[in-house]
Amino acid sequence: MSSPARGTAPRLDQKALFAPLQEDLKRVDAAYHRALASDSPHVRKLVEHAALFRGKQLRPALVLLAGRAAGRETDDHVIVGAIVEMIHTATLLHDDVLDHATTRRNTPSVNALHGNEVPILLGDFIYAQAFALANTLDDRTAAIHLAQTTRRLCTGEIDQNCNRGRFDLSFPEYLRIIEDKTASLYAASARLGAWYAGATAEHVTALEEYGRLLGIAFQIIDDCLDLAGDERSVGKSLGTDLSERKMTLPLLRLLDRVPAATAARVRQMLADGAVGDPRAALGAIVDFAPDVLSAQATAEQFVREARARAQGLPQSPSRQTLLDIADFVLERDR
Repeated sequence: MSSPARGTAPRLDQKALFAPLQEDLKRVDAAYHRALASDSPHVRKLVEHAALFRGKQLRPALVLLAGRAAGRETDDHVIVGAIVEMIHTATLLHDDVLDHATTRRNTPSVNALHGNEVPILLGDFIYAQAFALANTLDDRTAAIHLAQTTRRLCTGEIDQNCNRGRFDLSFPEYLRIIEDKTASLYAASARLGAWYAGATAEHVTALEEYGRLLGIAFQIIDDCLDLAGDERSVGKSLGTDLSERKMTLPLLRLLDRVPAATAARVRQMLADGAVGDPRAALGAIVDFAPDVLSAQATAEQFVREARARAQGLPQSPSRQTLLDIADFVLERDR
């Protein structure tokens, strides 16, 4: 899947991007595993397996970078980074159940190996441990704000699932869903990074808005990848949005663009639960590449807005990394 961003500029490399954070991300990882330690050998094995899904560590990186960009990083940033990564891991486990996904990061999903009950319970276990860890901080802002954020995550998922097959879903409704289910945790990560650095109210707000806009762009690109990505590159089951009749931005753009007769054929195909490969079936009806490009262009608009918020911060290497991360989110292929 090609991206409209950056023209012929070299593709950003995540390893190089996060190189200045490596030592602190290792501390986040250690805190994550300490918090999820268990006497149960079954839980220990499952936690280790779920850790394979964590991937980019964008959310804890945002906590650390927001703290640095706002003036300082503390031990609390490491703990908050571990908490947001735990919340993210729990959502991945639940998402795979909801989407009937069989792989993530080229690894079998927990539901593919153990059925639906185990990943739901494991996700709940990780949520519980995340909030137990949050309550060890002297400043309880993270505990309160992340509880509110988790409520938003769940609300977004409920709304998305209750809107399955709603082919008339509007762009504002779609946007509200992805703000809740994805962007809220990005926003919280950046906000809390600034808060625990003792940032000004102006910088806390700017970083929270940067995170929100970044999270929206991330989800739009994720929706594009689900429709037009390569499973080997992305490393997880694709086409699940189509299989589950979830209304994503490229699909909404397609239904708005094509003639009524074609849109009716698409809706009929999506309603047919017997379609084995809905991406191939959709491609046989209509070329959806223009709609993917249209959605990518919308993501690019949100990235530009995110960069504008970060530009208002004092100049520093961390601010530059925040700007680079915005481009990285836009052009990622996994």
